[in-house]
Amino acid sequence: MISFKSFFMRTIIFQVLAILLLWGVLIGWAKYLYFPDAEKYFDNQQRLVARGIANILDKTDVTDLNYINIIKDIEVMYIDSIKNGMQDEIDYRPLLVVYDRNNKIIYTSPPQKEPLILPPSVLSGTISYGNVKWHIAGSWSDKQQFRVIVGESFDNRTTIFGNPAESTAIPLLVTLA
Repeated sequence: MISFKSFFMRTIIFQVLAILLLWGVLIGWAKYLYFPDAEKYFDNQQRLVARGIANILDKTDVTDLNYINIIKDIEVMYIDSIKNGMQDEIDYRPLLVVYDRNNKIIYTSPPQKEPLILPPSVLSGTISYGNVKWHIAGSWSDKQQFRVIVGESFDNRTTIFGNPAESTAIPLLVTLA
């Protein structure tokens, strides 16, 4: 049996407990203070993209069907910017829904069997659609002609941006090993 009378043994045990305590504080901070703020940042990013798309549509002649191609081009640019050089590593597919002022869907991606019907007042939150949980954020255009909803699946957000609590577990194991 190990004797704890040794100063050396007490020091080692104290150091291990101190490391565990500090990692616990770090993981708690990341999970409960940092990560919720990061979620707000990501939601705000989606809201800005939605507002930009809606305002571009305000300035587009929607009597011509070219606005569908404009929305698709903007969606491709958005996907490429999120992937940021990781085209082969991740499969990022955001939810993009464009409504007119009468709440009629004029564009949706990815296409689903059932359209995403949201009341005009809904601009953000968490929804379940197409058997996937989504973070959504949206905006009306300045002229109130279009409402755009941009969504990220929980899986995509975790894959791309990571989970701070999980990412700190590996350094903890290395430190304690």
